[in-house]
Amino acid sequence: MNMRYKATLLILLILPLAYGCDTGVTPEAELEQPEDHYSIQDLNHYAHGIYIASAISRDSEMGHENYRPELLDEPMRERAEQWLDLVSWIESNLTDMQGRIFDRYYIEDSRADESFKLSNYPSSVYHYHMHHRGDRYEHHGNLDERLFREPARFISMMGIHLLDNHFDEGRFYHDDSHTEFDHTSMSYALDGIHGHIYAWIRWDKPGGADDMGALTEDYLTTWIRYAPDMLTHYSRQIAEVLDDHWDDEAGIYDFGSGTTYRLDELAALLRGKKAVYEMLYVFGGDHDRESAETMFNRGTEILDALLEISQPWGLPAEIRFEGDQAAPAAEVVDLTQMYTFLNAIYGGFSYEREREGTSEFLHNKRPDLAEALGELSDELLLHSITEWQQNEMLVSAIDFETGEISDERHMVGPIGMFITAAGNSYRSGSAFERASDWDEVSEEVRRQSEQLYDAIIRHTEFLEDNYRLPETD
Repeated sequence: MNMRYKATLLILLILPLAYGCDTGVTPEAELEQPEDHYSIQDLNHYAHGIYIASAISRDSEMGHENYRPELLDEPMRERAEQWLDLVSWIESNLTDMQGRIFDRYYIEDSRADESFKLSNYPSSVYHYHMHHRGDRYEHHGNLDERLFREPARFISMMGIHLLDNHFDEGRFYHDDSHTEFDHTSMSYALDGIHGHIYAWIRWDKPGGADDMGALTEDYLTTWIRYAPDMLTHYSRQIAEVLDDHWDDEAGIYDFGSGTTYRLDELAALLRGKKAVYEMLYVFGGDHDRESAETMFNRGTEILDALLEISQPWGLPAEIRFEGDQAAPAAEVVDLTQMYTFLNAIYGGFSYEREREGTSEFLHNKRPDLAEALGELSDELLLHSITEWQQNEMLVSAIDFETGEISDERHMVGPIGMFITAAGNSYRSGSAFERASDWDEVSEEVRRQSEQLYDAIIRHTEFLEDNYRLPETD
């Protein structure tokens, strides 16, 4: 990463090493789980990792003859089917008919608890990234149709629930009575509706008739309830709320709860607001496009500030914004959050992902930032496969100031999200390349790419061998 993005700042607060992950392993790398429950976050992280390992087993990546062509067949199919079974179980056991997502499922009692947190929505709605990759499975019988069809209700109901129950005039609230509003509710819920917007962007984009555009507007509206005109109207309201709460001095949004954010909140905010500005750009008028550009510019301010404090081993688990700069507010790099942030930049309809027919602001206006983000991805993935492992498995936390391992536990969160983020971001910089292009790159890039693929497969198999899955029909 460019030196201008380096800074060594005073560490201000000590935060716990693990953020909401329930599952860990012993020093012998045997995965341990809670005796009494499954958590929605562990299930999501497992499912995302398993599916990405499947999706990049296609014939241009890990299934290419330059690497392991056998992955293209049974392993690719079996992991996609495992994902379908798990998503079906989550829908049946950890959601209700209104689209509420519950935090835990108690095994002995065969029931979900009643706790509800908006923080579960970004990782849950992100299951659409598998749904949209269904065409990679055309050579596996009807598996492509199953991937398109079976998760459709599940990935639609979350955005419906958030807009029906937690949204009012541009604000997202923690509660359905619309009394509790802060940067946490705004960030997580914004990311929770970005799947709705992505569906319409894919429907409208040039060549859209090849996938989402094959559906009529009425049919897609029936599934996700909100037509483009309504989502554009809501996006205008959201843009106004964001504009009203932008703090020029701090360089961040202040929704009345201060300017200190968890890293995964920033990840959700950046991906969610990107979707909103694309909705305005694609479906709105001239004024909407001006508003979209303002939102983009403020997103780049946030990213620039984060890159200024990033270390080769990542970003701290919490960041405080003040005086037009960012400062670490934690002493640790929590790897679940770090990979979640990386995936918000590169996974799904993410900050860096731009399609023909959309604004393409990042690559047209800030190619230097796109390059710097690619360098960040390279650094994080290289550290992941060379320095952040014990027993050949990823650890959970790194000391932000020194880069040394500070939590040796192996957990579902960092492992699942490493697989997910790596599969989505590894070609964004210059350190890695897909197997089909290995004959055109340096020996170093080929070696690093093969090492990354090995790590993805090793961690995927570790989860499959050790994570106790719910029983599915």
